[in-house]
Amino acid sequence: MNYRFIIGLLFLFIIGCSQQQKKASSLLDFIPQNAAVIVKINNLNGFKSDLKNNDFLAKLESFGVYKPVFNEIKHLDHVKSETESILSFSELGADNFEFTYVTSDNTNTFVLDSVQNIKKESVLIEGQEVDKYDLDGDILYCLSLNGKMTISSSRVILENLIKYFEQPKTSTELEKLYEIASATKNASIFINLQKSESLSKSLLKENSALKVSLFSDWILLDVNANQNRINLNGISIAKDSIKH
Repeated sequence: MNYRFIIGLLFLFIIGCSQQQKKASSLLDFIPQNAAVIVKINNLNGFKSDLKNNDFLAKLESFGVYKPVFNEIKHLDHVKSETESILSFSELGADNFEFTYVTSDNTNTFVLDSVQNIKKESVLIEGQEVDKYDLDGDILYCLSLNGKMTISSSRVILENLIKYFEQPKTSTELEKLYEIASATKNASIFINLQKSESLSKSLLKENSALKVSLFSDWILLDVNANQNRINLNGISIAKDSIKH
C-alpha cells in the first residue's frame, strides 16, 4: 500500500476543509462588492429598537432617497437572529438601493407567521435553489449557502453572489475596519465613500461642491442611539494608509 499517497490525500482533504470553513466563517464574503453602506449588527433586537425609537432616524426615514431604503428593510421585523449579522445596501440604478442581509443559517431565521398576504416558490439561480417570497407585493429572495442565510431584495445580487462566491472580493480596507469595529454596540456602520455619492448628497446642501469621497475610501461609525439622540464615533481609512 502506498502510504505516501494516502497521507497526501489526507493532507489535501484537511486543507480543503479548512479553506471551506474559513470561507463560511466570514459574513463579509456574502456582501456585494459594490455595497455603498454595510451595517454590522451585534444585537438585532437592539438595532431594530434604535430604528423605531430614535427621533432622528424616524425623520430620516421619510427624507429623499432614504425613504425607499427604509421601506426595503421593513420586512427585517420578521427576521430572528441571536448572532452577529450584516445588512448592506447597494445602488442598482440611479437612487435605487437594494438590501442584502446575512446571518448564520437557521431554520427559524425568517419567521413569517404574522404575514397575511404571502406567496412562496422555489426558483433556481445559478444552479442553487432559492426561496422567492412575495410579501404584500414586495419580492424577497432567501438563499442558504455555506452555513449562512442570505436575504435580498434583488435577484441580481444573489446571482452575482452565487456565481462569484469563490472569488475573493472583500477590500483590505473594509476587512481592517471590520476587525476593530465595536463588538458591544448594537451596530456599526461602514460607508464606502466611492459608492455612496447619492446618499451623501442627500445630506448636503443643494449644489454643494463638497465631495466626501476625495477625503477617504471607507468610514467606520460605531452607533450609540437612544430616543433623543444618536452618537456616532469612528474613523476613516484610505488605501494609501494601509501598508501592504
